[in-house]
Amino acid sequence: MDNFGNISLPDLLKFQEDILDLARELNNAHEKIEEGLMVASNYWQDTKFDEFRGSFMSYSEELENISFTYRRWAETHLQDTINVLYKRQGIDPGK
Repeated sequence: MDNFGNISLPDLLKFQEDILDLARELNNAHEKIEEGLMVASNYWQDTKFDEFRGSFMSYSEELENISFTYRRWAETHLQDTINVLYKRQGIDPGK
């Protein structure tokens, strides 16, 4: 028998919603960093900016990667678990 721990379906759905919200916020932060660097590049154009931009872009890209991973996990693995619980409770997840 699968072990789903001690979590209710509503709590698991809330957790999924929270993970997806976090993924959106991380992606928003990534986009804000890119926008800010684009604006800054209009006013600051030297090799130091290139170093600064390169450093910040690595952090921004990491935020984007984490966001993607969280979203993918919530929409696949976690959703599969939720679907199993729906089925066990006799609930049609499409409704």
